[in-house]
Amino acid sequence: TGADIWLSKWSADALSNGTRNASQTIWRLSIYGDWTGTRCIFILGNLLLIYAVTRACERFHRFMLDSVLKSPMSFFDTTPTGRIVNRFTTDLEILDNQLFYQIGGCLNCIFSAIACFIVIGMNTPIFSSVPYSTGNSIWFNIGVSSISAYGAKNDFIQMFEEKLDRCLVCTFNNYASTSWLAFCLNALGSVIIFVATMLAIQNRHTLNPAFVGLVVSYSLGVTDALKWFVSTYSELENKSISVERIDEYCHLNQEAPWDLSCEGLSDEWPQNEKVGIIGRTGAGKSSITLSLFRIIEPTTGTIKIDDIDITKIGLHNLRSKLTIIPQDPILFNGSLRMNLDPNNEYSDEEIWASLEKAYLKTFVSNLNEALEHDIEEGGSNLSAGQRQLNTIRTAFADRTVITIAHRINTVLDYDKIVILESGDIVEVGKPTNLLENENSRFYLMNQEAGLL
Repeated sequence: TGADIWLSKWSADALSNGTRNASQTIWRLSIYGDWTGTRCIFILGNLLLIYAVTRACERFHRFMLDSVLKSPMSFFDTTPTGRIVNRFTTDLEILDNQLFYQIGGCLNCIFSAIACFIVIGMNTPIFSSVPYSTGNSIWFNIGVSSISAYGAKNDFIQMFEEKLDRCLVCTFNNYASTSWLAFCLNALGSVIIFVATMLAIQNRHTLNPAFVGLVVSYSLGVTDALKWFVSTYSELENKSISVERIDEYCHLNQEAPWDLSCEGLSDEWPQNEKVGIIGRTGAGKSSITLSLFRIIEPTTGTIKIDDIDITKIGLHNLRSKLTIIPQDPILFNGSLRMNLDPNNEYSDEEIWASLEKAYLKTFVSNLNEALEHDIEEGGSNLSAGQRQLNTIRTAFADRTVITIAHRINTVLDYDKIVILESGDIVEVGKPTNLLENENSRFYLMNQEAGLL
């Protein structure tokens, strides 16, 4: 707009003087170039807006996902799956790809309309969301497996068509009202053009011809500016529903925080010591194992192995130094040797020595291909005990062993017994010392198990 006004002034100079002044022409040209250069500011503003929208989408998605995952089960019982999917797909897509253009278009129309009225006023003496709501019910009814299982295909087709009809009615009314609005705005724009033109003709003797042309030109743009402003503003208001929905899911009521599975644990297990951990179901035995492998991270405190905080090293380095023999061991499809030494770190002699200490040397020697014997998926061609022993790659004579014991008699010869209750250590000591105390928990557990 400023460039157009300046160009009109430049044109007026040429008409009034009749001759060209070189210095004045250069001055006019330089100022006009400066006005044109201000477009770079708007380009920079658009780039900043794109960056802001992108970051906002990332934050919205992260907050919404965290909020939904921490919601109580009652939320999932009362909220259709299709509605949740709609929030993470359609609404986020609108926020990411469409809302930016609606905001930019709306602002552009506002400034264009303001500029039109300013130009006319300065140079004329006298002036100195419903389809989105119905769409959720359509998504809700998409569940092919459930529909097929209950044989309700025809019922759901009819229900889907009814909901689709309601959605299309809203869409049709939206288009009809938009057309009527365009007609009204065109009529209003025509009135503005007529008034501006009549005023320009009435004051033709006092107005500069260049500015008369500018007024008429900008009055012609009022219609489009008003039409696009109302259209983009209504679209912006409609798309903003997605932002409201996403914000609603970002502030869902959260489920009550769980108690820590292990709290206040503090103990030290020297190298080469055999430690047996016992306790009732839910005492926190498995949580200790998961914490050692950093499958769950500690909220406070530290876990040190060889005076190294395990949270300060990489997962690969940590887990490669630990060995676990699970209650239900898993073997992979391939050779026995590959399962025993997946990283190919040991020689055949070391593997045979390990098998001998695990009492599996005779069994493996009798196999057709010995170490190259083919293991089926999950180790189904081995017994559970053999699968468990196969997970032992090296002897435990010089290792610290931590055993989650379900049977007390399996840890009676260990160096230390740790008894857990509600995630805390309630008793610790050597088995012999604990058995000497008839009031100890370990003594009572052995008595209940019939070992005393």
